[in-house]
Amino acid sequence: MASINLRKRKTSPDSLVRLLRMISFIDALMAILTLQNTMIMVNTDTEGVKKMLPLTAWTSGAVWLGILILSVSAIINGIRQVKGNDKP
Repeated sequence: MASINLRKRKTSPDSLVRLLRMISFIDALMAILTLQNTMIMVNTDTEGVKKMLPLTAWTSGAVWLGILILSVSAIINGIRQVKGNDKP
């Protein structure tokens, strides 16, 4: 649902709704990452955890990059909106 709402955020005229939908998507990404890491730790032994470390690192990096891109785009859109409202 969070990914569907993220796509709908572009059509919403309210900037608060767009921001809340983006935060909801980021929350869902973090929940998936936490669940993945928890399942790896619980269902594998010490050697298995070491083997799964690259997967955890890559997915954590991908989630971090996605959050960074979404955050920067929200900041840029906010700056554009503020600059657009300042013009008489």
